[in-house]
Amino acid sequence: MKQLYCLFIVLALFAGNLFAQQPAQQSAENAPLSLEDCLNIGLERNFDLRIVRNEEIIARNNATRGNAGQLPSIALNGGYSGNYFGNHYTLPNDSTSGTAASYNGTLNAAITAEWTLFNGFSIQSNYARLQELKAMGELNTRMALEDFVANLSAEYYNYIKEQLSLANLKASLEFSQDRL
Repeated sequence: MKQLYCLFIVLALFAGNLFAQQPAQQSAENAPLSLEDCLNIGLERNFDLRIVRNEEIIARNNATRGNAGQLPSIALNGGYSGNYFGNHYTLPNDSTSGTAASYNGTLNAAITAEWTLFNGFSIQSNYARLQELKAMGELNTRMALEDFVANLSAEYYNYIKEQLSLANLKASLEFSQDRL
């Protein structure tokens, strides 16, 4: 019984070591990413870039003649109201009395158009300001993209350099161990 117990312990120890010594298999998930893949993933998922792109879209949508005040504004209003009047009384001797019912209805409609022809060149300056904000949004997007690509590329090549240094250190360690 003692021998069976010892044999079981030895097998358990060796079984754990067997799984620990399996060579690492390179799969598609573990393969290092290329710089192009890193850039594509980063450009899709970076929230700062999403925010800058959304701000550019907002600036582009705001840069219109209507927002600057150059176009007329037209408003259409309408309404309807009605009142119903009717009195009905019950007298103490159980007789009823009342007045004829009446209904009063009112319908109204209005259309208003406004157009500022000249306001001391403020309309033209507002339009120019909106166009400049649009150009700034485009430049901010371009600047954010270029900064992101430059920073990610630098970090990627720093990672590659560190991987090469690690491989060289491992080779040196193996060479030193072989010499001993």
